[in-house]
Amino acid sequence: MSTSIGQLTAAEFKSRIGTRFRMRGGGAELEVELVDVSVLRYSGPEGSFRAPFQLILRAPSGPAWRQAIYQLVSDSFGAMAMFIVPARLDASGCYYCVTFN
Repeated sequence: MSTSIGQLTAAEFKSRIGTRFRMRGGGAELEVELVDVSVLRYSGPEGSFRAPFQLILRAPSGPAWRQAIYQLVSDSFGAMAMFIVPARLDASGCYYCVTFN
C-alpha cells in the first residue's frame, strides 16, 4: 500500500503522534518515532491548498542520516517518499524534519 503525500494533512499525523515509522534508504533502515506535528503559517489564498505543516521524527542517538529523499514506512500509510532533513541531536536522540507545503 502506498499513500499520496499530496493528500495528507496535519490532522492525519497529529492523531499518530507516538507512532513508530521506518525510514529506509541506501540499503539501511532506521526506526523513528513521530514526536510533533506543527501547522505552519500560510499567507496564500484561503482554501486553495492544504495548510502547510511539519513533522518532527526522533531516532535513537547515533550518527545522523544526511538530508535526502527516503522512504518513510508505516502500517497505516504504507511507503511514502519524503525529503527528510536532520534537525538536531540531543540526549533523547537525533531529530529529523519533514515539511509539507
